[in-house]
Amino acid sequence: MGGCLGNSQLTTVLRYGSCLDITDPIRQARTTNATMFGNHSVISVPRSTPLQHIELAKAYLEAASNAQDSEIALRLCHDAEVALSHVKKPRGAEDPNLRDGVASTYVELGKVLDKWNHQAEARTFREKAELR
Repeated sequence: MGGCLGNSQLTTVLRYGSCLDITDPIRQARTTNATMFGNHSVISVPRSTPLQHIELAKAYLEAASNAQDSEIALRLCHDAEVALSHVKKPRGAEDPNLRDGVASTYVELGKVLDKWNHQAEARTFREKAELR
């Protein structure tokens, strides 16, 4: 955090260690809103099942495939990866539907990344799919 706290500027250290100049009115409003809502979402969402996480990942990938902007597409691919990370292998007997759903979604993630010219990442997800 060295050097981010100036003598004459009002600053605050955010959760992840970065500094924010709260003399900027837009940033100040964002900080106020984040504090007002306790850095939590206003919308309450129930816990998702593993199959719901797979469906969510597929929805992100469909949107990424149809995106016009590569940065948005990559953000959606990241969100799909995060959704898949919530699908844990069940204890005891493995569910073949779950395994196949994750594997096919990894394959689709690879295809979308290929489309956006991220071959190395695409290869990684194809390999993950093969390990499932």
